[in-house]
Parts: sequence; structure tokens; C-alpha cells
Amino acid sequence: MSTAETKTSRSLSQSVIFGLILGFTFLGSVLFIKELFVALIALACAAGAWELSTALRQKNWYVPRIPVTAGSALVMPLAYIGGELWQWLGVLAIVAALMLWRGVQLVLSHASFKRSFSEIIRDFSAAAFVVIYLPLTMSFAALLIREPAHDEVVDGKFWIITVVVTAVLTCLVESWVSTQCFLRSALRSLGKALEFQCCSHWHLQLDSQFGYLNYLGGLVL
Repeated sequence: MSTAETKTSRSLSQSVIFGLILGFTFLGSVLFIKELFVALIALACAAGAWELSTALRQKNWYVPRIPVTAGSALVMPLAYIGGELWQWLGVLAIVAALMLWRGVQLVLSHASFKRSFSEIIRDFSAAAFVVIYLPLTMSFAALLIREPAHDEVVDGKFWIITVVVTAVLTCLVESWVSTQCFLRSALRSLGKALEFQCCSHWHLQLDSQFGYLNYLGGLVL
């Protein structure tokens, strides 16, 4: 066996082991330790927010990375502990704080004289986009995990598992038929449709006075 084949085999085995560990951790946290699941998605959102804000900077869309990373992680426990009210108030507060942070940063560094008004508005919009795209959408999982079964409504954790399993299986089957462009596109569309259907049912499960806001946020998913 060549050196390249050995490295490929080692990389594949490491990926499989890491995937199994991640999968069992996910199932264990969802089924048995809800707080661990909230911590996992908070960590994932924080990492994603850092990566996304870094990528946006390459296109000259400036998003403060440290506050958006901390704020993204904070939304998950807020939604889990305080429900929908804390979820939405937390998101709005983080967006406002990011805009204020960026505004003060521009003034102190005198960069506001170098950036046009449209570029400054674009920075503010990019900050709101990161918060809405990552922590807001993911926080609905934190809302679901706190929902027990009641009035013939399925326990929220099973909806989370359903969506994740649907997404993973879609990716696996899509990879298997990757040589067939038509089948790949059809499977991608089918998988997204199934995920959207599951996410739509999520919001029917949430008994909330802010139901219309939850449904609006769920459409982003």
C-alpha cells in the first residue's frame, strides 16, 4: 500500500470515528441531557458566527467577530430558559448591540470618513444577517427541546431528531448518486422539502403567544 493510500485510509477512519462520536453525543444530549444539547448548539452557533463574519469581511462586509460570536452563543440558553419572549428580546438586543459596537468603532477609528454611507448601512445589515441566519434559526431547536409531550403533541426532541436524520440521509444518498446530475438535484429538492415540512410542524408544536413570530422565524429555516 502506497503512502498516499495509507494517509487516505487513516483520514477516512478518523472521520468515521469522529462522526460516530459526534452522532452519539448528539443523540445522548437530545434524549437524556437537554442542557448538554443546548451547550452543543450554542458552541456550534458561536463557531459558525465567527466563520461567517470572517467570510463576510473578505467581501468588505464588516461584522464585529467577538461580540457576534458571544451573542450567538448567548441566544441558545436564553431561548431554553426564558422561552420565546427571551429568544426574541435577546436577538433584537444583540442586533442593536452589534450596530452600536460598529458605530462606536467607526467613530473612534475615524473610519467613518473612509467608508460611504451605503457601506456603513451594509455593515449594519451584515450584522443583523449573521444573527438572524445562525442563532435565531438554531434557537428554535432550543425551544423545541424544552417542550414536553402534551395534549397529543409529540415531544419536541423527536422533531429535532427527525430533521437531523432527514438532512443526514439526504446528504448520504445525494453523495451516493453524485454522478447523476438529475437525481442529485431531485434528491436535494426532496430533502429540502422534507426538512421544511418538519420545521413547519415544529411551530405547530410550540404552544406560544408569540406563535406568529415563531412561524415567521421558522420560514428562515
